[in-house]
Amino acid sequence: MDFLKKVREKVVRLFFLLNKVDYLSEREREAAVQFLRVVLKEQVGIRDDTPVFCVSARAGLEARQSATPASGQRAAWPRWKGT
Repeated sequence: MDFLKKVREKVVRLFFLLNKVDYLSEREREAAVQFLRVVLKEQVGIRDDTPVFCVSARAGLEARQSATPASGQRAAWPRWKGT
């Protein structure tokens, strides 16, 4: 948490990713986001309106593997490739 406190002092905007949400039901996902928000607010002083994005690395990988130029689909976050 000390690291996050230092980061909060240095940057203008923050956002958080909650990974592996594909293992959770919608109800569990909502509870996990709420828990994360409470911890961030109480222990780090992060504002309530700070974005928390629920992601699934597995779903992203599956989308990337199934996307082909012929299908017209694009993988999620292609510009992040190699970074």
